[in-house]
Amino acid sequence: MVVGQQGETMRRKGVALALGVGMVVGGNACAQDAGEFKTLSLGQPIRGEITSSDHLNWSDGTRSERYSITLAEGQAVRFATTGPLSASLSFFLEGELLAGPTARGSADLVVRAPRDGQYVISVSGREASSFGPFTLEAGAQQVYDGGEIRAGESLVDWADSSRSIPLHIEREGVYAIRMDSEAFDTTLSLEGGGVSLSSDDSAGGTDSMITAALVPGTYKLTTDGFMGRMGGEYRLRVSSRELPRGVEVATAGTLVPGTPVTALHQGVPVEYRLLVPSPASAVITMDSGEIDSVLVLEGEGVRLEDDDSGNALNARISTVLAPGEYTLHAGSYGRNGGVFTLSASLSEGPGREGDGGLDAP
Repeated sequence: MVVGQQGETMRRKGVALALGVGMVVGGNACAQDAGEFKTLSLGQPIRGEITSSDHLNWSDGTRSERYSITLAEGQAVRFATTGPLSASLSFFLEGELLAGPTARGSADLVVRAPRDGQYVISVSGREASSFGPFTLEAGAQQVYDGGEIRAGESLVDWADSSRSIPLHIEREGVYAIRMDSEAFDTTLSLEGGGVSLSSDDSAGGTDSMITAALVPGTYKLTTDGFMGRMGGEYRLRVSSRELPRGVEVATAGTLVPGTPVTALHQGVPVEYRLLVPSPASAVITMDSGEIDSVLVLEGEGVRLEDDDSGNALNARISTVLAPGEYTLHAGSYGRNGGVFTLSASLSEGPGREGDGGLDAP
């Protein structure tokens, strides 16, 4: 009985020793010094091929080849692969994973070095069955240097958090400020000189645009991602804009049925007076390809509000109104700035006065 216990004890120790040796060997393989890998340089593509003899990733069965690259603190680099291989990229410093495959599944990776050092970029097959040749290239990315931007200028930047960028305006006028990115859903805001505007999707898709009348001075632009999720390359452009003839900054006034008003919205709701001489069916619309319009109608015991009942992001109110004076508040969702057209039509028709009904979107 004693002999059996000793034998079992020796067997367990042998297993533990074997496991320990295996862990050391595996650990050394994973922690291989970056200097032992092929060297990758900026702007100099390097060819490779994933085969069954390459390093095995025990977690998913894929194979990988690794390259070392020396980067300075703050340096931004885009790594990209081309070729038959369905590839994914991972970025390491001293064995620590800093960035992995993108959610979009593309075979590219943009990173920013947290400090001076020798980094490792790993090229792997996307699946355990992914093999084949590839070309890996590292290219320097433009990074915002902290300077101001002026009308007629643009910048390309890579960032993983919001930035504040000074905007210098020399001449009074109307300007279009656009931010677009293929990497994330952009948001843009403008502050200063009594102006406070923001934009999410005003440029179409997930890009942002602000149109604003500005006087000479310095303003603050804030570039960010939706819900603070920012990571990747974006472009920012500032340009002068010629408004259509007769279009000016929106100011309070009277909206005459049948006579549309086109104006530049500056992020603050503008009041318009609407006179209804007799019971009528009213249709009021606020259309824009640049802002997410919001309409509020008040008066004679009625208060109606609409955001997107028109086409796309346009506002539309349809109801029966009693005779009287009403106030329209023409605004935007999220302090957008851009050109809009406001119109109203009145017609006799069936309906209960002041019923406040809204047409279906």
